[in-house]
Amino acid sequence: MIIQHNIQSMMTNRQLGITNNIGMKSTEKLSSGYKINRAADNAAGLTISEKMRAQIRGLERATDNALDGVNFIQVADGAMDEITIMIQRMRELTIQALNDTYSLQDKAIIAQEIEECQSMIDNICKQTEYNTINVFEKHQDTYYSIEGSKQWDPAQIQVIEEPDNDLIIYLPDEYVPSTYQIRVPSGVYTTQELVDEIDTAFENMVPGNPGFVLEYTEDGYCNLNFEGGKDVKSVEGHLSGLIYGRNNGSGYGRLVGTTQFEAGWPLSIVNGKNDTITFYTETAHGTDSKKVSLTIPSGSYTREELINIINNTLSAQNLEGIVAKEYGEKSIQLSAGSNVVTGLKGNMFAIDEGKPYTSVFYDNVKSGNSTMTPASISGKAYYRDSSSTSKIVIGSDNNTLRFSVNNLDYQQITIDDGEYTIRELADQLNEKLGGTSLIASAETINTYIPGTTGSGTYDYLKLTSTLEGSASTLLFDRSSALFSKTYEALFCDTTVSSVDEPYLYNGVTVDPSLTGAKSLSGGINLAKGATSLNLTVNGDNYSLNLSKTSYSSLDELILEINSQISNAGIGIKDKIQVQNYGNRIQFVAIDDSINSIQFNPVNKGSAYQALFQNSADEINYFYKTDNGVEDGVEGSTKPTVLKPASINMGHTLSSSITINDSNNRFNITVNDVTRSILLTNGTYSRSQLVAEINKQFTNNNIKVTASLESNGSLTFTTIEKGNRAKLNISSDFGGSAMKVFVGSHIQTTDATSTNRNITASYIQGKSVSFPLALDSTNKNLNFVYKVNGASIDLNIELPEGEYSAATLKTELQSTIDSQIGTNQLVVQVDANGILIKAVNAGDKYRLTGFTGGFYEYVLSKREEVTSTQTPALQQGTHSFHEAYVVGRQDLRNQVTEVVKDRNDKFMMDFTYVDPSNASNTLELELSVIIEPGVYQGDELAQYLEDKLNAELINHGIDNVRIESAIGGINTGVVGAVDDNAIHFTLKEVEGKEANKGKYTLDGIRGNSAYSIFYKSIGTPEASYIQGSKNIEKGITFTEDSNTFKFTTEGINYSYTFPAGEYTAEELIDMFNQKFADGDDNGNIVKLHATLAGGNIKIQHDIFGERGIENIHGTAKGIIFYNEAGREGLEDLFLQVSGNAGDAFKLTRFHLSTAAMKINSITVSQNKYAEKALKRLDYALSYLSNIRSTYGAKQNALGHIIGVNSTTEENTQSAESRIRDTDMAKEIVILSKQNILMQSAQAILTQANQSAQSVLRLLK
Repeated sequence: MIIQHNIQSMMTNRQLGITNNIGMKSTEKLSSGYKINRAADNAAGLTISEKMRAQIRGLERATDNALDGVNFIQVADGAMDEITIMIQRMRELTIQALNDTYSLQDKAIIAQEIEECQSMIDNICKQTEYNTINVFEKHQDTYYSIEGSKQWDPAQIQVIEEPDNDLIIYLPDEYVPSTYQIRVPSGVYTTQELVDEIDTAFENMVPGNPGFVLEYTEDGYCNLNFEGGKDVKSVEGHLSGLIYGRNNGSGYGRLVGTTQFEAGWPLSIVNGKNDTITFYTETAHGTDSKKVSLTIPSGSYTREELINIINNTLSAQNLEGIVAKEYGEKSIQLSAGSNVVTGLKGNMFAIDEGKPYTSVFYDNVKSGNSTMTPASISGKAYYRDSSSTSKIVIGSDNNTLRFSVNNLDYQQITIDDGEYTIRELADQLNEKLGGTSLIASAETINTYIPGTTGSGTYDYLKLTSTLEGSASTLLFDRSSALFSKTYEALFCDTTVSSVDEPYLYNGVTVDPSLTGAKSLSGGINLAKGATSLNLTVNGDNYSLNLSKTSYSSLDELILEINSQISNAGIGIKDKIQVQNYGNRIQFVAIDDSINSIQFNPVNKGSAYQALFQNSADEINYFYKTDNGVEDGVEGSTKPTVLKPASINMGHTLSSSITINDSNNRFNITVNDVTRSILLTNGTYSRSQLVAEINKQFTNNNIKVTASLESNGSLTFTTIEKGNRAKLNISSDFGGSAMKVFVGSHIQTTDATSTNRNITASYIQGKSVSFPLALDSTNKNLNFVYKVNGASIDLNIELPEGEYSAATLKTELQSTIDSQIGTNQLVVQVDANGILIKAVNAGDKYRLTGFTGGFYEYVLSKREEVTSTQTPALQQGTHSFHEAYVVGRQDLRNQVTEVVKDRNDKFMMDFTYVDPSNASNTLELELSVIIEPGVYQGDELAQYLEDKLNAELINHGIDNVRIESAIGGINTGVVGAVDDNAIHFTLKEVEGKEANKGKYTLDGIRGNSAYSIFYKSIGTPEASYIQGSKNIEKGITFTEDSNTFKFTTEGINYSYTFPAGEYTAEELIDMFNQKFADGDDNGNIVKLHATLAGGNIKIQHDIFGERGIENIHGTAKGIIFYNEAGREGLEDLFLQVSGNAGDAFKLTRFHLSTAAMKINSITVSQNKYAEKALKRLDYALSYLSNIRSTYGAKQNALGHIIGVNSTTEENTQSAESRIRDTDMAKEIVILSKQNILMQSAQAILTQANQSAQSVLRLLK
């Protein structure tokens, strides 16, 4: 027995500890629910469980993230849903605005609601947030913006005129291309409309828009955004003035023409009509005036071509700065930079009579003229001045002429007695008039009197007052016989010689012949039995019978006929024969006994029709020419009347027309060029034929159309209209189709015969009275006698003296025989006249070339005829056609402020041209200084009228005056504002007459011309730029942001500023000092800087077009442009799983009215509303795409949430199996352990008691 150790108790106690531990673990598992409460419980299981727990917890958090994403998207979608509703409303309103029954006020209300929608859309886009984060982005991830500094009212009027209608954007050099330019059409716009036009220009720009947007903000500023871009180097052009202050400057305006160049209608320049222009260029202060003259070559020119011609001509004259440019869509302007173009002159500005000749610029000058005629008397007493026998005898009964000139007292002149030629009498009258106060002159005028001898030219006396006009008069006193006879001798009585020339006949020789009319070629076939020909020769009848009906050629037939002639008998055998006469059969006499050859008139023979009679289907005669009509008005190149050339054929077509090789060609002359078509063979109705003709016209590029009239006739019409269109159709050259177009007829031509005829040449003089006296005036006779072509000249001089008919015959015959021999010419003389006749008959003997006094006074019959006629007495006349010049400035609806030395000088050219004496031409410069003040149009017109007339008086002109008024002249010129413009009209002073000649008022100039007369663009201003950056609080330059650069007048300027901080005033002072001292390269420029509205303003010191451009440099955003932008924007990401890198991209979309291209829409006009409708459709599509994308992302997040939930559930299940306790099992274990513990405790107790019992025994 072991006393020191209770082995039983110790064993029991150990087992009890084990049981207790097991029980404690079971209790721990049952109380925690986990079977692994520490690593010792299950080290591997714990590791797996913790990993799964991490995944499960990550999935739970990722699912929350995804739900946040869904909420973000739902916020965005809710906002976009509201935006969609507003866009739909805007679309509805836009369609409503496209209703012309609505008034402008109605449309303005519609536009107001649309603007409210635009504003609210931008507010939603800007204010929609999720957890203080903006849901939408106004710009793309990368963008650059120049924010505007000028506030514009949406309804503010913007006048845009070429060339000031552009916007130029320069990008840094790394961009290709780096320069972009747009232009908007000229016009008058509201600000909203102009921004919309710029938006359209961006949309249509070439090269394509890289991302430029002109944003018109809710508060009226214009920002230039470069979406997707990092930087803009510079913004230039006139339209950049919407963003920042700029003005390219101007002198006293650019001269604007009102002539309208219509597309497709060039302007015709005609030499001497509208080809010259003269003008002056002056500085803005009216100094350094220079006269410029241009002549444009004749031709037809488009607006662009004329601009090039003018500019090339100006350049050739070294006239820098004067440039012709386009104005609007139809006109031309002339700019002189900082100078003034004024004083327009030349035929280019003339308002023409009759055919209008439109100017390049405008037609506003109408020259006037004063016409005068003197009083005169043109006598009807005719005399030959060179003839000694044609003299006026002045004696005591006809030597005194009494008359009054120019309503002065009557005076008389006495002509010296004697005989005068008409010229001598005129000299005598002028000599006598010189000794009186009668202001008149005498002259002789040559005239032709038909039916008189010689050349038929005579002189008459004309007496003319030396004064012209209505005060010029001639009055003759015929109260006495002396005065009356003198008047009649000088002006009324005349004796003239009439002549009746002899009859000259040239002999002829004609041989008998009989010629067929039918042309025969190739084989000749006669009908059976049609082989007889019946002739009548010298009155006797003969019959020829051909032996057969078929002949291989005309020559064979001729041989046959000649054979039959030989067999016909002695009457014609060897006396006539047949020959080929141009493919026709001709009978000719070969014996002089034959005098006539004819076909028997009763019966020509059965072969006659086939061989001699020609029957042809000939086209009816037709010849027509037509020109197009073109008429227009001055001031426009487009005609008001425009018609094509058109010809109606006048023949009703058959209802069925057959076209074949005999009638298928048609020739037509179009614009002087003959063109031809070939119709397709076939049978046509009328309409089908017209279609075929037009088809061939089209195929052959012939600009003519055929049409069918109601009467079934054809009409041909040119496609071209106007006076350049010409059309000609004739039956002679129209081709075979003319048979169809104008019809045809059968023309029958019979054989023709000529009888033998031989006559002699002769000259038969007029009746002669005997005895006949010959003297030096009538004894000579010269003529030519021709024999077989050889000429024999006869020069006959008969002895002077008296002749009877017999003696004259003997003398004349003897003289002729002596020169050409006997039996050549025979002379017959009797009271009926003298006959000289060739003895030999025929055309080989001829008489010609008769001259000499014997021919004029003996062979011819002369008579002296005295007549008394009333002379032509005309009193002086005068008429005056007013000259005027009309302005192009509207003065009726505006007041004019006249400022000293700015627009107070007015000048005009007064030109008088004396048509009879160029030395009397007068060119005056009328100059007026206008008192400063404000004038209504009528007040200004009256002021100028008074001053200009005073100028005329100062120059000694008192018979004309200038009248000025607003309206009252209607030039009829397109583009004129006659009713509202000032005009200056030259009129006669009452009771006085203007000097004879041409008067012109033109050359309007002076510094007031642009204020009151010419249509111009702009007022004198110095060019400037004004930044959009507010620098009132000062600026800071750094070493890498301290340069400012620009270009003006073609010179680049660069300024580098020291790094540091500067107040606005210090910066302005520094700029002005650098302008004075020079830039980085020493260039000095006449500019000055000021602070305007918190922005820097850089301005030229003088007026003129001296734009400041190409604004850039590293400091441009510090001192000039108000820049904004960023380079990239991080997207929103959501961790949507428990695994690293598993992020979901949540894009914030670029959403605003600008992004949706509805920022600038307006419905003020239908064209803008139409565009707005398209843009709203785009906006709906744009918005739908975003919503669709967000919807897809929301769906994706939903799927992610679902996947996460499934993964979490299954992972949780797996993790639970590893770590969660089996409660039932553990309870069983715990119960078991509890029983064991109870047992162990009992055993332990028993074991301990056993030991005590032993110890007690030991005691």
